[in-house]
Amino acid sequence: MLAQKLKLISKGEKAKILVDEFFDSVIEYMKIKTVTSFFTGFLAWVFLFVLGVDFALLWGMLAFLLNFIPTIGSIIACYSSYPL
Repeated sequence: MLAQKLKLISKGEKAKILVDEFFDSVIEYMKIKTVTSFFTGFLAWVFLFVLGVDFALLWGMLAFLLNFIPTIGSIIACYSSYPL
């Protein structure tokens, strides 16, 4: 929807191509980020499960979600799942 609105207000064919390329690159980024976040969460779950940490699945899901927040999310996920 936003892409269509940007195409309507953009002038020239080159601007429309740039809008398409921008949204394609954002979609590709989100696909890659989702896959890497999934593996981060999965590996966190496996590691915590092997260590016998309570609620390992919850910590793995938290690691998955927080990995979408650049830099600080991964740090929060690591330290919040660390057993004291």
